[in-house]
Amino acid sequence: MTTQALECENLTASYGSLVVVRDVSLSVADGETFALLGKNGMGKSTFLKALMGLVTRQATKLSLVGHDCSQQAPHRIARMGVAYVSQESPLFDAMTVEENLRLGALSGSQLREGRPMITSLFPVLGERMGQKAGTLSGGERKMLLLARSFLSRPKLILLDEVTEGLQPSMVGVVGDAISAYRDDTGAAIVLVEQNLGMALDIADRFAVLTGGAIADQGALADGADLERIERHMIWHTEPTA
Repeated sequence: MTTQALECENLTASYGSLVVVRDVSLSVADGETFALLGKNGMGKSTFLKALMGLVTRQATKLSLVGHDCSQQAPHRIARMGVAYVSQESPLFDAMTVEENLRLGALSGSQLREGRPMITSLFPVLGERMGQKAGTLSGGERKMLLLARSFLSRPKLILLDEVTEGLQPSMVGVVGDAISAYRDDTGAAIVLVEQNLGMALDIADRFAVLTGGAIADQGALADGADLERIERHMIWHTEPTA
């Protein structure tokens, strides 16, 4: 029987009086990768923050990894097995790779037990455990952020544009690592992504946000049309005289 890692009904999120996400309802099953797409400013990042309780939100139902999270604080949601990697997720540049990883582990044993997984998914990090995080390349920093989120073996991972600014070769490495973690653990992945190629390569289903509401959604296995998705992500301007 398939269980749901994420279920939300009529989720609305706001910053003060400004409503950014409007009545979003969707579900993501265990072991599924779900791509949340759309142009910049459409509410994708706010939706992830709302799931974590980082912005004001209301919902008829909000269940994460089998728990009612409608009133839970962010640190409690994380303890339940939800990892969140935002565009602003910090690395501590003066600390080593290993010290940064230690911050993602809930215990010393998690770091020891998770190290083989990390070095398998990201061999370059295995070679840089003693190196200061501030000396890593942009791609290596994204690897470290992902690796840190994987260490606690979360059941649901929320990823906000983790490929932003990466070269195409590194985008493939990151996408492969996300898929490998999902396949190994059965975790669910919610992926906010501007890189359509990577998102559609690894996702099972998608939804497009426009103006904070779902404008389109579908199952990629059913032959979702790339052109159909791209139409939602093109800025249209009025012709000038």
